Amino acid sequence: MTSKGSLADMQKVGDFLTSHCASSFNWKNPWGETKMYRVKADSITPNFVTGQYVELSFTFEQAFAP
Repeated sequence: MTSKGSLADMQKVGDFLTSHCASSFNWKNPWGETKMYRVKADSITPNFVTGQYVELSFTFEQAFAP
């Protein structure tokens, strides 16, 4: 997945992603199903398009326990 936005907003998203590499969270996927996921630890990749605009790429993996 990819999230794009201001540096300040993407810092918050990055913090969330990093904190959910080891703990799962509920997320509604594009098919409308709410399931538990974790962020694949080595998948978070920032791309600094400009000094104030960032694209974050990452991968969710389905989790079966908190």
